[in-house]
Amino acid sequence: MTLIPLRNKSVNFDESDNIIIEGDNLEVLKLLEKSYFNKIDVIYIDPPYNTGNDFVYEDDYSQSKFEFDKENKLINEDGDRLQTKNQKSDGRFHTKWLSMIYPRLILARKLLKDDGVIFISIDDNEQARLKLLCDEIFGEKNFVSDIIWIRNPGGQSDNSHIAKTKEYILIYAKNIDLFNIKDLVEEKNILDYKFDKNLNQYWKKGTMIEKGGSNDRLIDRKKLGYVVYYNPKLNEIKTQHDYGIDLINHNLTSNVEIYSFDQNLIKKDFIPIIPRVIKNTYGRWRMGSEKLKDLFEKNRLFFEKDKQNNWRIYEKEIFEIETPYKNIKPKDLISFTSNTKGTNQLKKIFPNDNKLVSNFHPKPSDLILYLINFHTNPNSLVLDFFAGSGTTAQAVMELNKEDGGNRKYILVQYPEESENLKDTEFETIADITRERVKRAIDMFQYKEKGYKAFELVESNLKSFDASTSDPVPVIQSELQDYENKIKENTSVENLIYEIILRVGELPLNTKIESEILYNNKVYYDELKYCLFLLEPAIDSNYYNIENIIKIVKNFYSNNLKIYLNDKYFENDQDKINFAESIKNIKDGSWEIELVVI
Repeated sequence: MTLIPLRNKSVNFDESDNIIIEGDNLEVLKLLEKSYFNKIDVIYIDPPYNTGNDFVYEDDYSQSKFEFDKENKLINEDGDRLQTKNQKSDGRFHTKWLSMIYPRLILARKLLKDDGVIFISIDDNEQARLKLLCDEIFGEKNFVSDIIWIRNPGGQSDNSHIAKTKEYILIYAKNIDLFNIKDLVEEKNILDYKFDKNLNQYWKKGTMIEKGGSNDRLIDRKKLGYVVYYNPKLNEIKTQHDYGIDLINHNLTSNVEIYSFDQNLIKKDFIPIIPRVIKNTYGRWRMGSEKLKDLFEKNRLFFEKDKQNNWRIYEKEIFEIETPYKNIKPKDLISFTSNTKGTNQLKKIFPNDNKLVSNFHPKPSDLILYLINFHTNPNSLVLDFFAGSGTTAQAVMELNKEDGGNRKYILVQYPEESENLKDTEFETIADITRERVKRAIDMFQYKEKGYKAFELVESNLKSFDASTSDPVPVIQSELQDYENKIKENTSVENLIYEIILRVGELPLNTKIESEILYNNKVYYDELKYCLFLLEPAIDSNYYNIENIIKIVKNFYSNNLKIYLNDKYFENDQDKINFAESIKNIKDGSWEIELVVI
């Protein structure tokens, strides 16, 4: 397997350092191992929660599914299934999920830097087992915390006994002695707020819309002195201004009757509400009746009785995330954001895809931003190999925008088809991943202007494996008789990226440049560490050794690896002559390695 670039699905491919990969994340992680071993600062993943739904990550197990199902009487002798759901009573229910996540976490640990950290979102279904698994993989001493995230303060009534409000975020360091958590902000507590379905937001009681004032103030602003009639049963309001009635007496005293009460409305269960009297001085409203009614229509007012059984009117305070950075330790409870915000973010990015928004519930980006910011490195490399709609990419870009950092991301998403994508413009979830990031860049004007898109495919090589084959050094007197290993119709660019992954010398976001030198098309990385000669000379089917020597001298550096296409040597003697010629170029500490493909 290998990764090939998808320029038609990328955004600003040649200039971007960020990567989005389409493919099975287990195979992708294996391919990334050489190039990214011990190079990832932060990993965040939101794996499937094993809720009993269909499973797309079908890895191999030691006992075949047929053997297991037959042994546990899930199928009959003819192989017909007796049970169809992934029930919790089934022996493979937890085993299947753990067998899926285990090898992926093993590889994830290899990719983490020594001071790196991994965050794993999970719910009650597998939290306990995942904790034990991570203790084994990362080491119990490297356990940082098991954060509780209040994702739905109102409670999700999918359990017959207790409404669910939380999820977990397991945090493990690669090496706890080297991991330093950045001081963060004490988050605004969403538990103090209520959820309003009409507002689709969280709110709490704010300030009163009445204000104690002086006689002069009320006389001067008599439009702010009026009666509000409130019907709590009908949830309706009317004001005196609806009938063109203002204060009937401007010589204010302590007599409440200066306000004119409409008895007809009172008989219809409309309760009159006036600003309170404070020290024999009449209060006033903080706004005119038109603005008050506008707020009421927008569901932004809250009515409540005080201790004297008088109705008071308050404006609702809507929950908003405040800038979260202050020198305090983060806590193991997160309540400043909710799953509703994640859905609203998706709705904003895909305003015309109601079906898409209603069926996908991504994490809010500020949650992932908050976690990524635990790591002190503002130039960190962030990996998410269960990318979903691409929230992690948006979180990385948003955090860079906030603090001027230069973090980069690698996303991996399986090209999963879903019934929820029917009647949308997307064929797979990987399509959503790329499109969400693309739209977010345009909508929020992030400084990152694109990403390199890659796809997991079969290898471009018939049998050559640069990860296990030793390079052919210049001191070797003879070269093996390689027959051409490159598949037909393989592009040079695809072949270069496969070499990069298999050898592990360069990262996947390496900028590959090309030019014509001495009548040969030459490819090389921006640091001129690797030289790729994979196309024949322009005027010949074979390489001209003298010209190749000139090209190599042009790339003089302390170390150089040269990759050549075997079929452009006419015979074995040409290979030997070429190797000897390269050996003679060596000067002092200059090391040249030659790999013939």
